[in-house]
Amino acid sequence: MRNYRPDHLVMDDYKWRYVRIVKTDVPYTGGVDRSQWDHLDFSFMQKIFFKGGICGPRAFMGKLSTASFGIPTRGARPTGHAAMSHWTPDGWTTVLGAHWTFNRWRGRCGLDFLLETQAREHPEDYLKVLRSQWLGDAFGESPVQGMNYGIGGGLWNALAFYRKLAIVEEAQIIALAPTGEELGESNIEVTAETIPQIEIPDDARKIIVGDTGVITIPVAARASPESTEKCGS
Repeated sequence: MRNYRPDHLVMDDYKWRYVRIVKTDVPYTGGVDRSQWDHLDFSFMQKIFFKGGICGPRAFMGKLSTASFGIPTRGARPTGHAAMSHWTPDGWTTVLGAHWTFNRWRGRCGLDFLLETQAREHPEDYLKVLRSQWLGDAFGESPVQGMNYGIGGGLWNALAFYRKLAIVEEAQIIALAPTGEELGESNIEVTAETIPQIEIPDDARKIIVGDTGVITIPVAARASPESTEKCGS
Protein backbone atom coordinates (compact mmCIF):
# COMPACT_ATOMS: atom_id res chain seq x y z
CA MET A 1 0.00 0.00 0.00
CA ARG A 2 2.83 2.41 0.74
CA ASN A 3 4.18 1.79 -2.75
CA TYR A 4 1.11 1.48 -4.92
CA ARG A 5 -1.70 3.38 -3.19
CA PRO A 6 0.11 5.84 -0.91
CA ASP A 7 -2.77 8.27 -1.36
CA HIS A 8 -4.80 5.95 0.91
CA LEU A 9 -2.35 6.31 3.79
CA VAL A 10 -1.40 9.10 6.17
CA MET A 11 2.23 9.80 5.35
CA ASP A 12 4.12 12.46 7.27
CA ASP A 13 7.41 12.08 5.39
CA TYR A 14 6.73 14.32 2.42
CA LYS A 15 10.32 14.14 1.23
CA TRP A 16 9.86 10.49 0.23
CA ARG A 17 6.16 10.70 -0.50
CA TYR A 18 5.39 8.89 -3.78
CA VAL A 19 9.13 8.60 -4.53
CA ARG A 20 9.62 5.80 -2.03
CA ILE A 21 8.89 3.17 -4.69
CA VAL A 22 12.29 3.95 -6.19
CA LYS A 23 13.98 2.76 -2.98
CA THR A 24 11.99 -0.46 -2.76
CA ASP A 25 11.33 -1.50 -6.38
CA VAL A 26 13.96 0.12 -8.59
CA PRO A 27 17.42 -0.95 -7.36
CA TYR A 28 20.55 0.77 -8.61
CA THR A 29 21.81 -1.68 -11.22
CA GLY A 30 23.91 -1.13 -14.33
CA GLY A 31 24.46 -3.18 -17.48
CA VAL A 32 21.04 -4.83 -17.52
CA ASP A 33 20.11 -6.53 -20.80
CA ARG A 34 16.44 -5.68 -21.34
CA SER A 35 16.22 -7.10 -24.86
CA GLN A 36 15.20 -10.47 -23.41
CA TRP A 37 11.79 -9.00 -22.61
CA ASP A 38 11.10 -7.49 -26.04
CA HIS A 39 8.67 -10.27 -26.91
CA LEU A 40 6.52 -9.31 -23.91
CA ASP A 41 5.73 -5.92 -25.46
CA PHE A 42 6.55 -4.09 -22.22
CA SER A 43 7.26 -0.37 -22.12
CA PHE A 44 10.74 0.81 -21.17
CA MET A 45 9.59 1.84 -17.69
CA GLN A 46 7.91 -1.53 -17.11
CA LYS A 47 11.22 -3.20 -17.86
CA ILE A 48 12.90 -1.01 -15.24
CA PHE A 49 10.89 -2.79 -12.55
CA PHE A 50 12.38 -6.15 -13.55
CA LYS A 51 16.01 -5.41 -12.76
CA GLY A 52 16.24 -1.74 -11.81
CA GLY A 53 18.52 0.75 -13.51
CA ILE A 54 21.14 3.44 -13.05
CA CYS A 55 20.53 7.02 -11.99
CA GLY A 56 18.55 8.12 -15.07
CA PRO A 57 15.78 5.51 -14.97
CA ARG A 58 15.52 5.81 -11.18
CA ALA A 59 15.15 9.60 -11.36
CA PHE A 60 12.58 9.30 -14.14
CA MET A 61 10.61 6.79 -12.09
CA GLY A 62 10.64 9.19 -9.15
CA LYS A 63 9.31 11.99 -11.36
CA LEU A 64 6.67 9.69 -12.79
CA SER A 65 5.43 8.56 -9.37
CA THR A 66 5.13 12.10 -7.96
CA ALA A 67 3.51 13.52 -11.10
CA SER A 68 1.03 10.61 -11.17
CA PHE A 69 -0.30 11.71 -7.80
CA GLY A 70 -0.40 15.41 -8.69
CA ILE A 71 2.79 16.52 -6.92
CA PRO A 72 4.80 19.15 -8.88
CA THR A 73 8.12 17.65 -9.94
CA ARG A 74 11.21 18.68 -11.87
CA GLY A 75 14.42 17.13 -13.11
CA ALA A 76 17.74 17.86 -11.42
CA ARG A 77 20.81 17.01 -13.48
CA PRO A 78 24.26 17.41 -11.94
CA THR A 79 27.31 16.75 -14.10
CA GLY A 80 27.47 13.05 -14.95
CA HIS A 81 24.36 12.19 -12.96
CA ALA A 82 20.55 12.35 -13.06
CA ALA A 83 18.32 13.18 -10.10
CA MET A 84 14.95 14.81 -9.53
CA SER A 85 13.18 17.33 -7.31
CA HIS A 86 9.62 17.79 -6.12
CA TRP A 87 7.39 20.03 -4.02
CA THR A 88 6.69 19.49 -0.32
CA PRO A 89 4.70 21.66 2.12
CA ASP A 90 8.05 22.89 3.49
CA GLY A 91 9.48 23.76 0.08
CA TRP A 92 11.13 21.94 -2.79
CA THR A 93 13.74 19.23 -2.23
CA THR A 94 16.14 17.40 -4.50
CA VAL A 95 15.91 13.59 -4.35
CA LEU A 96 18.54 10.99 -5.29
CA GLY A 97 21.09 13.70 -6.00
CA ALA A 98 23.12 16.62 -4.71
CA HIS A 99 22.19 20.07 -3.46
CA TRP A 100 20.61 22.68 -5.73
CA THR A 101 24.04 24.27 -6.13
CA PHE A 102 25.17 21.39 -8.32
CA ASN A 103 22.17 20.68 -10.55
CA ARG A 104 20.38 22.20 -13.51
CA TRP A 105 17.38 21.43 -15.69
CA ARG A 106 16.29 22.69 -19.10
CA GLY A 107 18.43 25.80 -19.20
CA ARG A 108 18.03 26.80 -15.56
CA CYS A 109 20.37 26.18 -12.65
CA GLY A 110 19.03 24.71 -9.43
CA LEU A 111 19.72 27.77 -7.29
CA ASP A 112 17.77 30.05 -9.63
CA PHE A 113 14.78 27.70 -9.60
CA LEU A 114 14.91 27.36 -5.80
CA LEU A 115 15.02 31.15 -5.35
CA GLU A 116 11.96 31.51 -7.57
CA THR A 117 9.94 28.95 -5.58
CA GLN A 118 10.89 30.52 -2.27
CA ALA A 119 10.06 34.08 -3.35
CA ARG A 120 6.67 33.01 -4.75
CA GLU A 121 5.63 31.92 -1.25
CA HIS A 122 5.08 35.64 -0.52
CA PRO A 123 2.75 36.77 -3.34
CA GLU A 124 2.37 40.39 -2.26
CA ASP A 125 6.11 40.98 -2.25
CA TYR A 126 6.57 38.85 -5.35
CA LEU A 127 4.31 41.23 -7.27
CA LYS A 128 7.13 43.77 -7.02
CA VAL A 129 9.40 41.25 -8.72
CA LEU A 130 6.92 40.83 -11.55
CA ARG A 131 6.52 44.57 -12.03
CA SER A 132 10.28 44.97 -12.37
CA GLN A 133 10.39 42.15 -14.91
CA TRP A 134 7.52 43.68 -16.85
CA LEU A 135 9.43 46.96 -17.07
CA GLY A 136 12.49 45.05 -18.22
CA ASP A 137 10.44 43.43 -20.97
CA ALA A 138 8.98 46.80 -21.99
CA PHE A 139 12.47 48.29 -22.37
CA GLY A 140 13.74 45.23 -24.22
CA GLU A 141 16.28 44.30 -21.55
CA SER A 142 18.09 40.97 -21.46
CA PRO A 143 17.02 38.68 -18.62
CA VAL A 144 19.19 37.50 -15.76
CA GLN A 145 20.83 34.29 -16.95
CA GLY A 146 19.07 31.17 -15.77
CA MET A 147 22.12 28.90 -16.05
CA ASN A 148 24.47 31.31 -14.28
CA TYR A 149 23.02 32.37 -10.96
CA GLY A 150 22.50 36.14 -10.83
CA ILE A 151 24.65 36.90 -13.89
CA GLY A 152 23.65 39.44 -16.54
CA GLY A 153 20.34 41.17 -17.12
CA GLY A 154 19.37 44.80 -17.57
CA LEU A 155 18.62 47.25 -14.75
CA TRP A 156 15.02 46.25 -14.06
CA ASN A 157 15.61 42.51 -14.42
CA ALA A 158 18.60 42.75 -12.09
CA LEU A 159 16.45 44.64 -9.56
CA ALA A 160 13.85 41.87 -9.83
CA PHE A 161 16.50 39.26 -9.06
CA TYR A 162 17.77 41.11 -6.02
CA ARG A 163 14.21 41.70 -4.85
CA LYS A 164 13.73 37.93 -4.81
CA LEU A 165 16.89 37.58 -2.73
CA ALA A 166 15.57 40.20 -0.29
CA ILE A 167 12.21 38.43 0.04
CA VAL A 168 13.88 35.14 0.97
CA GLU A 169 16.32 36.79 3.36
CA GLU A 170 13.67 38.86 5.13
CA ALA A 171 11.38 35.84 5.49
CA GLN A 172 14.34 33.74 6.72
CA ILE A 173 13.38 30.86 4.43
CA ILE A 174 15.61 27.83 4.91
CA ALA A 175 16.17 25.51 1.94
CA LEU A 176 15.50 21.82 2.53
CA ALA A 177 18.48 19.49 2.51
CA PRO A 178 18.77 16.93 -0.31
CA THR A 179 16.75 13.75 0.17
CA GLY A 180 18.42 10.38 -0.28
CA GLU A 181 21.62 11.87 -1.64
CA GLU A 182 23.49 8.67 -0.73
CA LEU A 183 21.06 6.66 -2.89
CA GLY A 184 21.92 8.53 -6.07
CA GLU A 185 24.29 5.75 -7.16
CA SER A 186 23.78 3.15 -4.47
CA ASN A 187 21.18 1.06 -2.66
CA ILE A 188 22.65 1.65 0.80
CA GLU A 189 20.96 4.18 3.09
CA VAL A 190 22.86 6.12 5.73
CA THR A 191 20.04 5.58 8.23
CA ALA A 192 17.77 2.56 8.03
CA GLU A 193 14.11 3.47 7.72
CA THR A 194 11.87 2.47 10.62
CA ILE A 195 8.55 1.00 9.52
CA PRO A 196 5.81 1.46 12.17
CA GLN A 197 3.97 -1.69 13.21
CA ILE A 198 0.17 -1.85 13.26
CA GLU A 199 -2.39 -4.13 14.85
CA ILE A 200 -4.42 -6.09 12.29
CA PRO A 201 -7.73 -7.57 13.54
CA ASP A 202 -8.55 -11.17 12.64
CA ASP A 203 -11.58 -10.08 10.60
CA ALA A 204 -9.25 -8.19 8.26
CA ARG A 205 -7.32 -11.42 7.55
CA LYS A 206 -10.33 -13.58 6.69
CA ILE A 207 -10.26 -15.15 3.21
CA ILE A 208 -13.77 -15.33 1.74
CA VAL A 209 -15.05 -17.77 -0.89
CA GLY A 210 -18.17 -16.40 -2.60
CA ASP A 211 -21.18 -18.32 -3.89
CA THR A 212 -19.82 -18.10 -7.43
CA GLY A 213 -16.44 -19.45 -6.40
CA VAL A 214 -14.70 -16.07 -6.33
CA ILE A 215 -11.95 -16.06 -3.71
CA THR A 216 -11.28 -12.72 -1.98
CA ILE A 217 -7.91 -12.52 -0.24
CA PRO A 218 -7.43 -9.34 1.86
CA VAL A 219 -4.05 -7.66 1.72
CA ALA A 220 -3.67 -8.35 5.47
CA ALA A 221 -3.94 -12.13 4.97
CA ARG A 222 -0.20 -12.67 4.79
CA ALA A 223 2.22 -15.27 6.07
CA SER A 224 4.08 -12.60 8.05
CA PRO A 225 2.03 -9.90 9.79
CA GLU A 226 4.93 -7.51 10.25
CA SER A 227 5.04 -4.32 8.22
CA THR A 228 8.03 -4.53 5.90
CA GLU A 229 9.22 -2.53 2.95
CA LYS A 230 7.80 -5.06 0.51
CA CYS A 231 4.99 -7.48 1.33
CA GLY A 232 5.74 -11.16 0.83
CA SER A 233 2.99 -13.71 0.51
